[in-house]
Amino acid sequence: MKPSQFSEFETVFRLYQIVFQRAPDSSGMSSSLQWLRNGGTLRALIQSFLNSEEYQLNIHREKQPVFQSFLSKSLQLKQDLADTIEEYLKSDEIRQSPLQLDQTGFDAPPTDVMFYTWWRYQFDRNIQNLKIKKKIPETGDDIEIVVFITNENISYLEKCISSIERQFYTNWKISLIINVDVNRNNKIKLSEIVKTKHKIGLSVFERNTGPNVPKWIMPFNADDELHPAALSLFEAAISIEPKVQLIYADEDYIGEEQQNPKFKLGWQDNVLSLADIGSPLLLRRNLFLSHYNLPSKENIFPIQSIASEISAAQVIHIPAVLAHRRQHPDNSPAVTYTPFAASPKIWPKVSIIIPTKDRPDLLKTCLDALNYRTLYPSIEIILVDNGSTNVDACRILDEASRNNEAIVLRRPGQFNWSFLINSGARVATGEVLVLLNNDIDSFEPSWLQLLVEQVIKPEIGIVGALLLYPDHRIQHGGIRLGEGPHAEHMFLGEFSANENAEKEAPYLSSAVTGACLAIRREVFEAVDGADEEHLPVTWNDIDLCLRIREIGYLVMMVPAARLIHYELATRKPDTDPSQQKTLLKAKKYIRERHGKILRYDSYHNPQIVRNRDRVSLSLDYIKNIEKYLPL
Repeated sequence: MKPSQFSEFETVFRLYQIVFQRAPDSSGMSSSLQWLRNGGTLRALIQSFLNSEEYQLNIHREKQPVFQSFLSKSLQLKQDLADTIEEYLKSDEIRQSPLQLDQTGFDAPPTDVMFYTWWRYQFDRNIQNLKIKKKIPETGDDIEIVVFITNENISYLEKCISSIERQFYTNWKISLIINVDVNRNNKIKLSEIVKTKHKIGLSVFERNTGPNVPKWIMPFNADDELHPAALSLFEAAISIEPKVQLIYADEDYIGEEQQNPKFKLGWQDNVLSLADIGSPLLLRRNLFLSHYNLPSKENIFPIQSIASEISAAQVIHIPAVLAHRRQHPDNSPAVTYTPFAASPKIWPKVSIIIPTKDRPDLLKTCLDALNYRTLYPSIEIILVDNGSTNVDACRILDEASRNNEAIVLRRPGQFNWSFLINSGARVATGEVLVLLNNDIDSFEPSWLQLLVEQVIKPEIGIVGALLLYPDHRIQHGGIRLGEGPHAEHMFLGEFSANENAEKEAPYLSSAVTGACLAIRREVFEAVDGADEEHLPVTWNDIDLCLRIREIGYLVMMVPAARLIHYELATRKPDTDPSQQKTLLKAKKYIRERHGKILRYDSYHNPQIVRNRDRVSLSLDYIKNIEKYLPL
């Protein structure tokens, strides 16, 4: 789709924003464009929007300032509202102005070629603006692009080279690795290409080392193409993290338009399917040479062989589509993981640590849930009392201790969640620790088994449960992190369907809430437990997740494990004025302690917005692209 063809697309986009106060969805955009391209008038399309049920049901429409201005103008001119909107949409001033990119209502799956092509145009335009502002480097370390040539891809070699010649970045050279099976005719064709491209010095790749050879190598297929900003952004990443060993970015596939983008996740030690890193990929020269042996029948760089040599701290993922490929997309996810674990032959003992104070109603419900509505062979309950004075609460604690239903620890004093958790962990005898709020209730007995099945995997550090409000709307489906620091509960407010809930596959999450999380004792002790000194009240669960990730473990959500959470029933929310000093102090510490990991949530690609049942292209990404790139 050429830029001139975006006119109708952007007209419909603006129409959605005016009438419905939201961005268009994929089906609505398609049907609207089909109407216009089949000869339907814009005026009739506007009227159909004004006659729609969505417009009629939105009782707050006239309170929106933008829409109010159209009503006022139509009344002033004694003009039909649809005519006023049409006049506005057709004005040169509006057609040339940038769209207001608001994610509300925007439902554009990456597989929708029309939406993706427009989205890519916005990306390219913003990248060009960054170049004009000289925010993208054009010189730096030498980069050697090693192009792999086969009988199948040689016909695309000139296009590949042309994409390299169009790079904003200037410090590059091209060398060739020719498959041993390349036939005579293709070798003749190759020699002709080398002659025509003599100015850029094409040569056969040599395994040289030393001070005068490029420090960085990009293995690249001859039928792929690079985005003009690719090498510049790789150089920007190198300058930010000088110790980096490997850098990779995202890719899409070349059809009539660029399509089928592959949005990858950040490198996760022990989990990332390295074959899915794909292209583009940049490695230090010594790393490339130590793992690539010439000659080879198949010119496939053995990327999986380097997994044991590098860690996530030495890898950068640039969340941008910087390579366009001609191979058929395999439609595989960027991260492969076996979602369901086989039940262990012997279930490990689980110690459930519950901080509590007063609220006998919640405490009784929680204990009943564990004793009567949880199916697990070996549970140890540890109640850490923070100074209950309520008579009924004290009675429940005394009875639980007397009847050997629970270990009761008396820890009065100022509320310090981390201290209370650590106190319980010190007396726990289970191999697995479950940190649980006293405002949790169970309605599905298998929840604990589902958590344990995952947390006993050696690469997993922490697992969390899907927490629901009493009406079964989702309160917590994992936590997405951002700079600020910012923490967002995923899928907040969406309804959790009862059908097939037990079949929902586990997924990686940047962090999970301490209202219910499971962690192996050895992992908890490896990071010295929760941080009592810096994070007594809030952000302590997120800090725990980030510290276990630092030492190479993964954080996982198990959505099939569902519990009811009467959120913040026992402490004031962070938004309460009395908590602001504590919250600001905690955020400052998190920013200083984990600032690097917060800048880019490696478990989430910012180019997409993920809901439980769908994925959409992100408008925030193209609107604020600079904050997502290594600039």
